[in-house]
Amino acid sequence: MQHELVQASSWFTWFLYAQVARDFRKSVLAAIRESARRDTTPPFVPVALYDHEPIHDPICQVRLGSYWNIIIGYTIASGVFPPGSEEESWIPHYLEQHSKCRSTSRPHKRSCAFAFRKAGT
Repeated sequence: MQHELVQASSWFTWFLYAQVARDFRKSVLAAIRESARRDTTPPFVPVALYDHEPIHDPICQVRLGSYWNIIIGYTIASGVFPPGSEEESWIPHYLEQHSKCRSTSRPHKRSCAFAFRKAGT
């Protein structure tokens, strides 16, 4: 009987966390949609949501753009964007079209772009 209570309690806890996660995801997606800068193509998704972060073009021209370039990968890797959604492609396409950052090896740049595309699938 105690084992059944533990299982029921675990299920209930999971259910509550799942609901909180769904609500949080909706809030994050709403913040991204409201904060995305659509005056560039593709839209620029800032790291600082609701903070009027300037568009970084080229990305690494300023220090904040270099920081954005490092951090934005976590947004893609989080899986927050629904698969196949328009928003899912905004960041990888922005990186491909507005990155003037130069690395010493071209394959590295290609593999990063591939990793972003793969993370969103």
